[in-house]
Amino acid sequence: MNNEPDFSETNPSGTADRAARGRFREPVGVPASHALAWVVMGWQYFKKAPSAWIAMTIIWIGGTLLLSMVPLVSLLVNLIFPVLVAGMMMGCAAIERGEPLMVSHLFAGFKLPTSGRLIALGAVNIGITLGAIMLIAVLFSLFIGGAANISDPQELQAAILADEASGMLLLLLLLLVMLPVIMAFWFAPLLIAIDSRRVAEALQLSLRGCLKNALPMLLYGLLFLPLFILSVFLMGLGFLVVIPMLYASLYASYKDIFHAPFQE
Repeated sequence: MNNEPDFSETNPSGTADRAARGRFREPVGVPASHALAWVVMGWQYFKKAPSAWIAMTIIWIGGTLLLSMVPLVSLLVNLIFPVLVAGMMMGCAAIERGEPLMVSHLFAGFKLPTSGRLIALGAVNIGITLGAIMLIAVLFSLFIGGAANISDPQELQAAILADEASGMLLLLLLLLVMLPVIMAFWFAPLLIAIDSRRVAEALQLSLRGCLKNALPMLLYGLLFLPLFILSVFLMGLGFLVVIPMLYASLYASYKDIFHAPFQE
């Protein structure tokens, strides 16, 4: 088996929601070494249009921070998050076609036939995340926190800090609950936007794709970890490069795992 991913067949064909050229397949496991190739591809995409990528990132982060100041409106960010991710994937497809990346690609997901499914995915994400957090909070209150009021974040935080062992146990429980959720949503926006999968099917396929590639996904995260740490030391300016690299490499990893090149 080839130890390097084949990104030679990258010229898209078909309609706009088929961003990557290739035949959809059930997720396959790839060698751990592919993780490095995904990160490198993310950098290659960024180098093609750094100004546009940075502008999109500023709009994304700035808009998110502004909307987060309004409690109810902040839910809108989570609701449309998959649509914005899909837009950036359309931008990656444009780069592959040799077309310029435009800031407007950030909102291209709203024009897809599957935009309704993407918004539905955002709603499911909100519901599952809130449910998981509530479950952990209830378990902490019942078995660890005693009389701590889970509806009061400050009181809950104080209870965690008062007992470091309990706090670590809570974080472990949170990780065990949230990790499958993160894996289920990782590739889901791409499965909907690129290959027109329904929400439930996209969640299942994404989870299976991550489980089949646990080692390369772990290495992929470890490769990005120092980049995020470096970005913090650079007063956050590094995120203007790292965030575009992250999403562009997500596109590369999706094609590697879920697409087989067309046989000419």
